[in-house]
Amino acid sequence: AGEATLRTLPEYYAKILQRKFNAWLKKQYRSDEKLRSTWAEGVQPPGANLLKNGNFQMREVGGAVPLHWSVEQHQGCKAWCSRQRLESRRALKIEIAEADDTEWHLQLNQGGIAVKKGQYYTVTLESAADKPRTITCTVGQAHSPWGNLGLSQRVELAKKRTTFRYGFVAKADDDNARVSFAFGGSDIPIWLANVEFRPGGRVGLQEGESVEQGNVTLFAETESPNRMLDRMKFLAETGSEGDEFNICFLLFIFEATPIS
Repeated sequence: AGEATLRTLPEYYAKILQRKFNAWLKKQYRSDEKLRSTWAEGVQPPGANLLKNGNFQMREVGGAVPLHWSVEQHQGCKAWCSRQRLESRRALKIEIAEADDTEWHLQLNQGGIAVKKGQYYTVTLESAADKPRTITCTVGQAHSPWGNLGLSQRVELAKKRTTFRYGFVAKADDDNARVSFAFGGSDIPIWLANVEFRPGGRVGLQEGESVEQGNVTLFAETESPNRMLDRMKFLAETGSEGDEFNICFLLFIFEATPIS
């Protein structure tokens, strides 16, 4: 089963799976202290924000596009920016005057960022939309051949202002990388605020999580290697067991996962 399927399980399955995961962790580690120590290997605290004007509050006199950011408009697609308030807090609103079916024909991006191969990075943003829609967040080359450098993430937006966090390991060194948000393919306005791009940010056991309390989530957005490894071990063992839940769970996964 793909990760996307597991992340979007119906609540009934998700709760049972989380309980089983916590029981598995407790059997392996016995205590929060031991689990925290194991999952802390490879953890990197976040470094400085590499983006300029990530809150979009600076702009050139008479201009609408935030300073240090660019709006790309291709094939007749058009959008404009304005600083407004969303849920009583500042945000950048992007309204779309003309869009076609190609998402990358409208983009907001910032280039000129240096990334190092093998370094873990975290992108954080607050976003919303006037109606449910998706955008894509990428980190890639700001120059030909415009290759991806490790992150290409669909972001599911709703009316509620939500914080999203995505981590990745850079595929290559590049002195001119960019963070980009592709928002074509729809004329539904979007909102962005407090965008950050930082080295590090990888976490193990998150604040408030406790195997003793049974509330460790199956997924975290920016996970340490050992946390990911334990999830894979747990899922492999769960799939090999034969109780009634696991049989029903595997049948659901089989039906929900498209055959490529």
